[in-house]
Amino acid sequence: MILATSRGSAQDGTYLKLLLTGDSAPNFVGKTFGGGNLVLNNAGAVAFTTSTDHGESGILKWKIGVLTAIATTHDIAPGLGTAFTNIFSPAIDDAGDGVVFYGFTDSVSNNGLFGNSGSGLVAVVTSNTPNPNFPGNFVGFTDSPTISSSSVIFVAVASGNSSAVGIYNGNISGTTPVLLVSTLDAVPGLPPSAPQGNFLTFGAPSQNNYNANFCAFVGSSAGATGIFLATPLVKMATIYDQAPGLGGNFGPFGTPHQAVSGLGIFTAFHGTGGSFSGEAIYVEEGGVINAIATNNNMVAPGLNSNFAGFGDPAIGGSGRVAFIATAFNNKSAVYRGRGAFTVTPVALQDAAAPGLGGPFASFQSPTINAAGAVAFVGQTSGGLQGIYLGDGTDLLTIAYQGQSLQGSTISMSTGPSFVGGPDPGGRTGLNNQGQLAFSAFLTNGKNGAFLFTPNLYYRRTVSGAWDNSDNWTIGQPPGLAHPVFITPPLALTVTGPAAATSIYSLLLNGSGTGVAQLALQPTGPISTTNGLTIGPLGLLTGPGTINGSVTINAAGGATANSGILTFNGITINQGTLRMTGGATLSIPAPFQNMGVIDVITGNFNPQLGFTNTGTILDSSLVKVKQLTKNGAGVTVTIDGYTGHTYQLQRSGSLSSDSFTNVGPPVDGTTGQPIQFADIFGASEGFYRVQVF
Repeated sequence: MILATSRGSAQDGTYLKLLLTGDSAPNFVGKTFGGGNLVLNNAGAVAFTTSTDHGESGILKWKIGVLTAIATTHDIAPGLGTAFTNIFSPAIDDAGDGVVFYGFTDSVSNNGLFGNSGSGLVAVVTSNTPNPNFPGNFVGFTDSPTISSSSVIFVAVASGNSSAVGIYNGNISGTTPVLLVSTLDAVPGLPPSAPQGNFLTFGAPSQNNYNANFCAFVGSSAGATGIFLATPLVKMATIYDQAPGLGGNFGPFGTPHQAVSGLGIFTAFHGTGGSFSGEAIYVEEGGVINAIATNNNMVAPGLNSNFAGFGDPAIGGSGRVAFIATAFNNKSAVYRGRGAFTVTPVALQDAAAPGLGGPFASFQSPTINAAGAVAFVGQTSGGLQGIYLGDGTDLLTIAYQGQSLQGSTISMSTGPSFVGGPDPGGRTGLNNQGQLAFSAFLTNGKNGAFLFTPNLYYRRTVSGAWDNSDNWTIGQPPGLAHPVFITPPLALTVTGPAAATSIYSLLLNGSGTGVAQLALQPTGPISTTNGLTIGPLGLLTGPGTINGSVTINAAGGATANSGILTFNGITINQGTLRMTGGATLSIPAPFQNMGVIDVITGNFNPQLGFTNTGTILDSSLVKVKQLTKNGAGVTVTIDGYTGHTYQLQRSGSLSSDSFTNVGPPVDGTTGQPIQFADIFGASEGFYRVQVF
């Protein structure tokens, strides 16, 4: 069930302007008209097209606030000898931020695929490149190239033989393309009763970031159609195979798409078959094809009817898929699924479309990242549209018509857009950090390219683990790009990450009356770019490490009862830092204490750069103020301090193992003396007060 929605506010995340109409850009003479066709990688780099008021066009890359030119119409196209006249939408790699694109010069036939990984333009393949496997040169390239792990896989024809079609693996470094499969290859995996023969045609291949030569594609011969993998060349499914969940063999296939992670290699596709116009969404993993959803009497969750049809699925590294489905009552929804016949609605037709003043009427372009966050375009019956990001629990509004943005408002005549749908390799506006790159026209007449980064909130109201991604906004695990918030309305404890984790910033503070606690693990240091802030209802517990600045506000605190609590950054303390049980506070950085440092039973060795205008409580404060004997009884008085427990002990000798407790322990309160009474004291003996 979709539990929460939001409306494109600062609470949801941050918006960065990458380029706006009127801005200058490197290697361009004129002022730009903004950007379009934005694609994004997991490092947060964005590649996009732009044009200027001087008639120029090209591709720019933005990363960490820096714009660089990938290619412009001023540049000579490598391998073609003349300047580009047209440059088409890019794809961006996760390996080295390389960008690949299709372009041509004075004639459409003088074309090619080109790349730039930061060392200048390179021809991946052009119409002047000799084909090493067939007579003539390469021709017939796609105008939407893909890239993964520096590999550019493409379909091309040989100019000397129009029937010589192949799928090739080029490289952004410009090495000679390698043939993966061609019309000289026999279709593998067909039963003996089926017509045997070579491939005749190939659909667009889909890449993953695991193996440079590995891709999935639809291939056809005179007697068969199927989905195949290369290399090695193997069959995944053909029209001679049983279609799971459809009660018959497969029919035509949609374009397959791949994803990979530590969990495995996944291939998702839209399949048809059976004897009743059957349709299904499938995921292949480890040689097993599972039906995620079918129109064979399967209920469409949230639509009060059975599934009727499906769009092509997008797939993320976790093996989850995202797709649009319609039901027999003509209602539609965006779903995500993982595992056989297990789907969850992300957005439903007739549900409120946040920001648009009406319900959803239709959906477009769903895509999904490795965490399972789904981005899509939603529209109302009046034609208004927005870009949304959700996981079936949260639904964030990224951009919508009428939204305030960059000192203006997104146009009511043209909706915001992003590159969505299944990603064949480097062609998506959503990355695995949940960041989303989009373009929007504004009412001030400007067009802009923007990058949205979600704020991640611990969204549960009970204690849980940092490492459980379901505990965070849109199911997204915190990463380097994210402002992170542990601000629950009720008291709870979040167990910190088990391994080193980098985030942008962290706020720890209860938003109600209870304390928000983060329990660090020694194996999981947290590094921040913009620091940790502990509010008045926040408590950090160690041992563990924070790399980055730390600010502890009044009434907030940090504590450890063993090991070492380390802050490797500028630290300002206005609250309480308490080390007990022999724990050590280590701050090898400038440290300003305006609050309390309590090391009565702990350790703290000030480093260069330490300034103190607050209070330091140490073991010198542990001393008996008064001992009074009244007949057989004894009274012992000692100053108490908050956060410590005091226990009176008695012994007939000074041997440390001979002391026994006298009465119950007492919790200390700063400013209030503790008085112990031993009414059955011996005629002689020794007393001590143990402090914890």
